[in-house]
Amino acid sequence: VSDGLPILDLLIIGDSDSSAEDISIAVCRGPTHSGVFTRFLGFSPFGFGLGLVGTLVDRACGVCSSWGLFHDEVERVVGVLSDNGYSGNFTCGIVNREMANGVDTTEGLVHEG
Repeated sequence: VSDGLPILDLLIIGDSDSSAEDISIAVCRGPTHSGVFTRFLGFSPFGFGLGLVGTLVDRACGVCSSWGLFHDEVERVVGVLSDNGYSGNFTCGIVNREMANGVDTTEGLVHEG
């Protein structure tokens, strides 16, 4: 049984059946999060869309404590951005670029399995 404690934009997840060392951290969204971002074809500059995707991926990498939680968060980001007019190829291309060049994967993330 998992319990979650939301603190700012973090969700602290603990397994009540095990010791206090089994704690995971994921991105938390409040109950008022609507999933609305600036539309891809809106009036903002193209670079804004690039920055938005990069920022959301960097946030996921900095907050999530395991690769499984990071993967879930990236899937959520791709889905929400798709709802806002961002193509999957555009979003996934930036995710891949961030993973290859800009995201520090040496801290925090633990491979599951």
